Amino acid sequence: MESVAADETGSPETTALQQQPTGPVRILVQTKTHLVPGDKYAERIERMQNLICQHHWNRDFDWDQDRWNLYGADFGFDDRTCYFLMDHGESHTDPPVLWYSWTGESLLVIPIPLLREGLVQLTSSA
Repeated sequence: MESVAADETGSPETTALQQQPTGPVRILVQTKTHLVPGDKYAERIERMQNLICQHHWNRDFDWDQDRWNLYGADFGFDDRTCYFLMDHGESHTDPPVLWYSWTGESLLVIPIPLLREGLVQLTSSA
């Protein structure tokens, strides 16, 4: 059973240790454009990259280890759904996918299985 911790607001949050894979992994984060921290476009991207890496590996994003893609990141518009996709490690098969929602304060696990067709569309459209 997955253990759940609470962040400072009392919301349930799965900690990185329960979700940390030992090998290659694909991480998908969905959120709304107005919840992404930062002011400028590049700052928002960098903050999300580092936030995901800090959550899983206690380090900042590293271009030598991680690959990055995004979809719908039109930050000029509030309340639009956007997605951030990070691949870590190399795999000749489909790596496990960890799916999260960013609330503006914490990453919450989305326990619903991700349909492969949706992921393929996301990775090929950006």
